[in-house]
Amino acid sequence: MKHAPKLSRFMEGATWFLMVFDVLLMVCLPWITEWLTSQLPGSTLYRQYLIFLYVTGVFAELVLWQCRGIIRNVNLGQPFCKDTVSRLRRLGTVCLVLAAIWLVFVILLEVFKFLMAFLMIMFAFIGLILFVFAELFAQATAYKEENDMTI
Repeated sequence: MKHAPKLSRFMEGATWFLMVFDVLLMVCLPWITEWLTSQLPGSTLYRQYLIFLYVTGVFAELVLWQCRGIIRNVNLGQPFCKDTVSRLRRLGTVCLVLAAIWLVFVILLEVFKFLMAFLMIMFAFIGLILFVFAELFAQATAYKEENDMTI
């Protein structure tokens, strides 16, 4: 195993921290949703926001898990491998699904907030960009394997 750069090791630790923080936030959601949304417990919008926040939290956990795996591959000195390519594709899929879920919630909640629309568009864009990166890494992995076979 190669010695991982300090920033990369820090990023792996930060990813673990964010995963734990995300779980703690989801545990606290029944108590903090009123503060986040200005909706009172028991109202229809409160329940819808609570569901929306839980779904977003689960998807955030999925994103962080895939990012942690990619950073781990980098730390192991194997960034150009099939695992990284599949993780990038999964990340792209998760981002596109999350953007679609946000669109559904914006329509269902009948609340159009600029930030929600902006984040929905950003997740869709990031999802598409991740598919481009996955193809780039797939080609780099193929070149690396071909190069390794000729040596």
